[in-house]
Amino acid sequence: MSKPKFCLILILSLISSCLSLFGQEEHGTFSVSDVPNVQLRDSTRFVSDPLHYLSLEERTGLDKQLQSIRQSYNVDFALVLLPNIGELSVEEFAYDLFTSWGLGQKGRDYGLLLLVLPEQNRLRFETGYGLEGILPDAFLAHIIRDDIAPNFRQGKVGFGLYQTIEHIAKRLDRYQAELLRGASGNEQRETRKSRIPASTFFYFYSLFLAVVYLSILLSLYNAKRSIKSSRDARRHIKGFSLRVTKGRLLALALMLPFLFILFDPDLDENTYNLGFILLIVFLIYVSLLYLLGRYYNRIIRRLAEHCPNCAKQMMQASNTNNSLSDQEQFEERIQSRRFETFTCKHCAYSEVNSHIIEPRRYTLCQECATLAVAPISKRTFMSKGLRYVRTEYACLYCEDHSHKDERDSRKETQNLAEGLLLGALLGSTMGRGRTSGGFSGSGGFSGGGFSGGSWGGGASGGGGVSGSW
Repeated sequence: MSKPKFCLILILSLISSCLSLFGQEEHGTFSVSDVPNVQLRDSTRFVSDPLHYLSLEERTGLDKQLQSIRQSYNVDFALVLLPNIGELSVEEFAYDLFTSWGLGQKGRDYGLLLLVLPEQNRLRFETGYGLEGILPDAFLAHIIRDDIAPNFRQGKVGFGLYQTIEHIAKRLDRYQAELLRGASGNEQRETRKSRIPASTFFYFYSLFLAVVYLSILLSLYNAKRSIKSSRDARRHIKGFSLRVTKGRLLALALMLPFLFILFDPDLDENTYNLGFILLIVFLIYVSLLYLLGRYYNRIIRRLAEHCPNCAKQMMQASNTNNSLSDQEQFEERIQSRRFETFTCKHCAYSEVNSHIIEPRRYTLCQECATLAVAPISKRTFMSKGLRYVRTEYACLYCEDHSHKDERDSRKETQNLAEGLLLGALLGSTMGRGRTSGGFSGSGGFSGGGFSGGSWGGGASGGGGVSGSW
């Protein structure tokens, strides 16, 4: 072999080696157009893993899960594992790939992409318009934190993805009717706007709970302050004890919805942490409310036992009502008032307290001052062209009679309603001869497989969440 030919072969070999090394250096860097679209070859494939980070069994199992999601919920869920995406951020690459493939049916946009970069420990969930309200960022962040990150750190990539798909399927199952009904992307965006975020509802309810708890404390404090004498204490001791019990029950009952909201998976991590702090504060409040109620009850009970005659703690409730007058005994018999007798065991001093029984069925008689006046009859009459209702009253104790006249507003309301109904009937009768344009729309969606292997042309507005492990 001549020397020039040998030199030429050597130079070509060096150039080939450099090109080979250059190609190896760039190997593993993917652009959007380089990512294999597995749907083009097989409509039952959903996992694009060109460098085989997953075993054949893992890819097959994940494909079956994702195919089941498509068949059950009309959701196109693509899973892509790549080594390197160059200078693009994971958010830009995921959005471009989602848009290029068109995940989800056009107009419904039920598409979901999970892009995993094992070499960079980065990933991205990209959601279509129609799923942004169903799979909010807070929920996907929980998935990354609880399912993906722990398993990926231990090298269990396949198992982490399996758990992720399982939890997303459970979430979609809650909205299955809505997904199968197939609202359009615009309708979904309107629904998403009208939906109150979980964190907003959490803050609103926390503020509401704080206001109610403060109101309970102020109510007990003011009720305790209004009891200034021993007679007041004896009159209100039962009512105050009932108020304390109701306050405790209300505080505990309102705690249950707070716990339900706190464990909502849509809450972001900061709100979740704040919720646990508020939970501790509210539990401390309930404990203080219980102790404060016991303390107030003890003070009022001691005040009620104080005898104003001999100044000893000897006043006790007595079952004997011998000191009641005939009128009071009659009121107790018809259950318009309840009487309590307190007697001092030291000096025999007695005191009678009365309580009106609610709801009130009787009024006070102007003649005998007995709470025993009840209506006995009603009749209507006309006066100066107006209709009135006269109610006759009688005192059950002294039999004194009285009456009260009122305008018959019910009859006037009935006449007005009849007039409006007649006007509506006449209007509808006159309008029957008119023709009115209308439309009938019956849109359909076939939830079968995508023959020919296409995703459907869905769109994403850039919604989703990124993470790392």
